[in-house]
Amino acid sequence: MISERRPIPRWVWWGALFLVLAAAGVSAVILTSSRELPSTEELADRYRPPQTTRVLARDGSWIGEIFSERRTVVPLSRIPAVLIDAVIAAEDAEFRKHRGLDYPGIARAFFKNIIHGRFSQGASTITQQVARTFYLTSKRTLSRKIKELLLARKLENELSKDQILFLYLNQICFGHGRYGVEEASLHYFGKHVWEINLPQAAVLAGLPKGPSIYSPLLNMKAARSRQAYVLREMVKTGAITPGQADAALAAPLDLARPNRPNDGICPEAVDLAKKTLYELVGSQEAGLGGYSIQTSIDPTMQKNAREAVKTGLEEMDLRHHYPTGALPEAALVAIDPSTGDILAMVGSRSPAPGVFNRAIQARRQPGSAFKPFTYAAAIESRRYTAATVTNDSPEVFADWRPKNTEKWDYAGPVRLRDALAHSINMVAVKLILGVGPENVAHLARDMGIASPLESSPALALGASAVTPLEMASAYGSFASGGMYNPPDLVVKIEDSRGNTVPLPPRSPRQVLSPQTAYIMNSMLKSVIEYGTAARARRLRWPVAGKTGTSNLARDAWFVGYTPRICATVWVGFDDYQPLGRNEQGSRAALPIWIHFMESALKDQPRQDFPAPPDLEVVKIDPRTGLLPYDGMEDSVEEVFLKGTAPRERALPPQVATPDSFLMEQFERVDGGQAGPAGTDAAEALDGGE
Repeated sequence: MISERRPIPRWVWWGALFLVLAAAGVSAVILTSSRELPSTEELADRYRPPQTTRVLARDGSWIGEIFSERRTVVPLSRIPAVLIDAVIAAEDAEFRKHRGLDYPGIARAFFKNIIHGRFSQGASTITQQVARTFYLTSKRTLSRKIKELLLARKLENELSKDQILFLYLNQICFGHGRYGVEEASLHYFGKHVWEINLPQAAVLAGLPKGPSIYSPLLNMKAARSRQAYVLREMVKTGAITPGQADAALAAPLDLARPNRPNDGICPEAVDLAKKTLYELVGSQEAGLGGYSIQTSIDPTMQKNAREAVKTGLEEMDLRHHYPTGALPEAALVAIDPSTGDILAMVGSRSPAPGVFNRAIQARRQPGSAFKPFTYAAAIESRRYTAATVTNDSPEVFADWRPKNTEKWDYAGPVRLRDALAHSINMVAVKLILGVGPENVAHLARDMGIASPLESSPALALGASAVTPLEMASAYGSFASGGMYNPPDLVVKIEDSRGNTVPLPPRSPRQVLSPQTAYIMNSMLKSVIEYGTAARARRLRWPVAGKTGTSNLARDAWFVGYTPRICATVWVGFDDYQPLGRNEQGSRAALPIWIHFMESALKDQPRQDFPAPPDLEVVKIDPRTGLLPYDGMEDSVEEVFLKGTAPRERALPPQVATPDSFLMEQFERVDGGQAGPAGTDAAEALDGGE
């Protein structure tokens, strides 16, 4: 009896059709995807991911970093075997054996995904993770998964296992914004990756699965649990023994403590270093990072500068009952006059990356702090000396009527040394008219003032705005014997491969004769010895400098220096409002400078300004600037350019001169002298600037 054939159920036909269509679809996707695959054989050789650029102080300590991704690429040879074994055990135990794909794992994941009806589980090998990280998105789609599988096979065909590991270990995220094993090791354990031990390696190897979940800095219990899993897997692979695993579980992790004491002390320097790097190598190369930038910042001086500014502004807040953290601002910049190296820089009372840096960006009127350029031009002309007597008297120039701010009003005949020490305005105005505003502006530009300067008599009183760094570098020309050394911060730059990036050549130039510079040093020492900056005498050090206060006390300055350090301090409001009653350079800026210099000079050898040849030191009459008459008991020594010392001798007081009547006009009602010339009374007149 012949059995009757049963018809094939319709669902079988539909199922077969579905399988055929699915196979055709997958084949089409595979074919299309295979044509779109990029070349991978040069990936390892051309691997240039974003890296961290480190900014270092002059002693090599870390002061900051620049990055889009915190990463430091290290060769596989510097990654310890214990970490490589831990990563393989945790992520892909068969990595050394397969050709990029874990087929049993793929099958398990496939059936679980069918059961759940979604892509709930993957089976990514290390090679697949590299393919996905470099070429694909993290979106879970069939098309992306097929491309990932194809790329993994392609990577295995074109790269070695070590090359794949190198890419993986340097590319992946380990949490807290750290990419690659070196940055992860530095962040979690405060040591280079080649210095870590087994317990630490197991923690790092466990992080890629869930950096925010297993971070020992956020959840130690979860981190230890994941560490135990990694150690068990290492035992399974034969990388370690059970005894080693137990010992590692019991060992402390020794998490990192803050080991960069200088990190963040000078965000202004980091910003400036970044700007320099971008100018030298271009934005594209600089953006990739991996550079090491050594600066001239002295960490100790920088910390002292920050503290000095903080203390000085807090004292001002208390004087005027300003609220804590009010709008009073300040800047301090210190350089080495012999090189132009920037040693310290404070551009704000609230330091942060990218904030307005008043040390180099704020242009403010320097007031009397600009006067030394007028005096230097006068001395250099050889038509004036420190002993030249000028009449301090009121005058009107067209529609401008400058006046003194001194408490004694007008002093009458006064030597230039004393006029500078006491910051007498009218003498400075008459002096600039004598040498020419254009000549003063030209000299100031030669000495380092790059801001626009108005060639007018008001220039003598600091009417043109300048930056603190310009003032420091210009005064540095006095300190260095008339040699202008352009200020600079960056000492050396190396790229990620250790190659040195060429820096622009420095161009020092002689802008004043050494003799004129020495005389200016001597005159500016008088500002401290008995002038407007007399409180700086407490340093007990050969220092020179000048106070400055702009109209209505909107700006307070002090620029002072030794042969080794020149520092500028500026204090003011950003909106140009007056600083307050009785505020001026000697009260608002000078204490900050003293605070800074007390620390800066503490370990320095005591050194005065060296005298060059071709100078004359002779005794003079302090009232007339002439040679002393026979028997004069109160003569003083003065220094002159060779050939400019006075030859005329002063007359004894009993001999009447035409000047006698003029001096009588300036006598005080109480019978005292009208001005400070030839007296020490001005030591108490700290506010006259």
